[in-house]
Amino acid sequence: MLNLPDDDAIDHAMHVGTVDWCYSDLRENRFPNMNGTSQNVPLANLVYVGANMTSGMMTNSFLRSAISAAINRTSLTENAYFGVATPAVGVLPSTLKEVEGLQTIAPTAEDEKTETFFAKAGFDQMDDQGTRVNQNGRTLSLKLIYNNENPVRESLANLLAAQLGAAGCKITLQGLPFDAYRSAISRGHYDLYVGEMQIPDNFDLYPLLTAGGLVTYTHSEPTASTGGDSLPEQEDADMGSVEENAESSFVTLRAAWRYHNGKGSLTEMVSCFQQELPIIPICYRAGMLIYADSIEGAPTPLAGDPFHGIELCTVKEQR
Repeated sequence: MLNLPDDDAIDHAMHVGTVDWCYSDLRENRFPNMNGTSQNVPLANLVYVGANMTSGMMTNSFLRSAISAAINRTSLTENAYFGVATPAVGVLPSTLKEVEGLQTIAPTAEDEKTETFFAKAGFDQMDDQGTRVNQNGRTLSLKLIYNNENPVRESLANLLAAQLGAAGCKITLQGLPFDAYRSAISRGHYDLYVGEMQIPDNFDLYPLLTAGGLVTYTHSEPTASTGGDSLPEQEDADMGSVEENAESSFVTLRAAWRYHNGKGSLTEMVSCFQQELPIIPICYRAGMLIYADSIEGAPTPLAGDPFHGIELCTVKEQR
């Protein structure tokens, strides 16, 4: 991956007009200070909301589906990433032909699906504050953590809280320094977290589903005697449909583990993911290529090759 040199050096070079082409993967959330024509460059960086799959309300797959359906991903990419991102239709890029038709997440909120899934999760009533409650009077209150050292993640977290609040979820935000954020994930001290991970070229989702190793599960290859993996028990007995979800939980993790070890297929893993939603995809972040007005023609940047097509461009003759 190509990266910018020192930011101050680049900014100075741009200021004095010595740069004709500039590419940044925007990992530092700083847009290059350069005039010219800009193009988004696709990246394999998935921005997502992770869910606590071992304890708390988010063990309920209907609730995860409801939250996913309540999110307006187009609005998030426009307001948090200023359009330098693509709304996710699933866990893998929409351009991947191998999973075409399997990924069906909508770019905008789906009100009917949202209500249907909330009802299946048991939260089909509202209290006087506009917050969802279940038949036992339990409030749908969730803690969302994020790394507050990253201004875009903080903006995204606030926008998500507003969208989910409008759908009846009471969201408590907790911004943490990176080390504390990682520790909270590893200890399970969250309901939801804002994360980002680069999907590898072989589309192995196992690192993503374990937050890069921060979340660990005990599991083994299913056999005729065991009938499946040994995985954590579910909690929250008063949640609707928990028993059903307890039987089917970690199906995606199991499929990803098989794919990770060369024993499963990509379509099986993605199909399981789409049904279970162990994490909630938001968008694929992009990089940015800027080139000076003196350049004629248009490059065609690709993932992994931001300067693709540069050989077809020419420099205008100076007069």
